[in-house]
Amino acid sequence: MKKLIFSLLILVSAFISASAQHKCDSVETGYGIYLYIDDENSLWGFGTNLHGILIGGKPFQRYSLSESRHIMDNVRQVSAGSTHVAAVCCDSTLWVWGKNNIGQLGNGTTSDCLRPVKIMDNVKQVSTGFAHTLALCCDGSLWAWGWNKYGQLGDGTTKNQDRPVKIMDNVRDLSANTSHTMAILNDGTLWGWGSNEAGQLGDSTNTDRHKPVKIMDNVLAVSAGGYHTMAILNDNTLWAWGGNSNGQLGDGTTTKRLTPVKVMDNVRRATQKIAN
Repeated sequence: MKKLIFSLLILVSAFISASAQHKCDSVETGYGIYLYIDDENSLWGFGTNLHGILIGGKPFQRYSLSESRHIMDNVRQVSAGSTHVAAVCCDSTLWVWGKNNIGQLGNGTTSDCLRPVKIMDNVKQVSTGFAHTLALCCDGSLWAWGWNKYGQLGDGTTKNQDRPVKIMDNVRDLSANTSHTMAILNDGTLWGWGSNEAGQLGDSTNTDRHKPVKIMDNVLAVSAGGYHTMAILNDNTLWAWGGNSNGQLGDGTTTKRLTPVKVMDNVRRATQKIAN
């Protein structure tokens, strides 16, 4: 925990000190890499260059913030998995690169890509887990591919997929992390699937789910952690469930929760990707 807090402080301080160099609109972290989009929609990255994530950099070379690598332009949103990256461009095309040993790039192969490759059009949002990827299209359809050991793709199987597979329609928002996935539908219902060993799905069990299961209603936003999940409801209350060994749920205990518990009021936004 001390190491995590120290790392976060370094990251925050680094971005503050670099504000004059690159104005950051958003920040995303993977395992040992840090990605940010500047106010001109250019994507930059620093950290350890595993599997060619920092485009054009030397393999396994560690780059500091001041040595940030320019990756690509016209990027609207980015999400980093353990060793792969997915980015949505301003024209709604989805591009991926990095490690691809279990199809997490979705290009029909298991070969690593050292340059961004286009996967889909008309993409609104992307979210990556440890080695799986989900794309929310502009028509509300949700697509998934990559690692599927715990059913985190939501296609009813535990088979890895190296191309996008359609999961469901009418999706408004999503969040994926290590090996589980959460999605909010247009009607405000929250659904979850994948690994559930710590109760991170919130369905009152520890059973992995290979298809989406409904968790709760009236959900405004959701954020999936490694082994826990948080959701903000329409009344701006914050709810949490799943693993709680370090008090990450914020309910005053270290007891894991299999169903959502209310944590606080008047919350506008929750995020936990950096901490995972």
